[in-house]
Amino acid sequence: MRLSRTARLFAAHRWAWALCAAIPLISGGCATSDGNLAPGSEAAIAATIQCIGVPTGDATAYTEKRVFLESQGWWGERKSDGVSVPKYGAAEHIHVGMCFPLQQTVSGTKTLRVRVLGHNLPVGSLIKSTNLHDPDGDGGALPLIAWNRTVLASDNGNVELWATVQVNTALMPNGLREFRNLTVVQRPDNAELHASSGWCWTITGGTGTPVASGTCATTPQSTMARGWYDCFEYKIAESDVPETCGVMP
Repeated sequence: MRLSRTARLFAAHRWAWALCAAIPLISGGCATSDGNLAPGSEAAIAATIQCIGVPTGDATAYTEKRVFLESQGWWGERKSDGVSVPKYGAAEHIHVGMCFPLQQTVSGTKTLRVRVLGHNLPVGSLIKSTNLHDPDGDGGALPLIAWNRTVLASDNGNVELWATVQVNTALMPNGLREFRNLTVVQRPDNAELHASSGWCWTITGGTGTPVASGTCATTPQSTMARGWYDCFEYKIAESDVPETCGVMP
């Protein structure tokens, strides 16, 4: 795993599934302790492949191999004005996760069930949107999910949101493409907390000559999670070993 721009951690080697990435401020990995996934599956009758790492063994099945991946963004340590804010588990943070066909070859229409969890968010915070996108263009196949969910006093700082979207990969460029899920939370003081991803999948049956996009063009076996914040810093957590999270060739 690498944490770049502001710090660098140890290099990952061959992790077991149970040791998927989990680091302060941002992580990409297992997230099995923050609620259960709701039932969901591909519409096709052949959807019999279980998603790896779904919390509590939910029976979610797909037509290709998938792994439950999650990015997290944390507002912690301190603000630029030096005012102390809660740390560690008490810090404001969001999770963005889904069963994703990491390092798999896909075609046709794919179902993505996107989960956003907010924890310790101040009353009045706005969970604005999750923009699913390819950094080099996706032909309009990847949607923006407009949550527009205000955190209420009755939420006690914790919110769970779900959306199921259909992605027509036939509209996307062919090749090894980078998938991102940029999620934005606006705090009451208008500062923003962001979380995103960098996951590689191969599109076939799409448009044009195959070409790699984003970080998948230079580090095709990488799996990234990203976070950045007003009055704070930008961080990336990265694993560059294909065995991470039990995804098999």
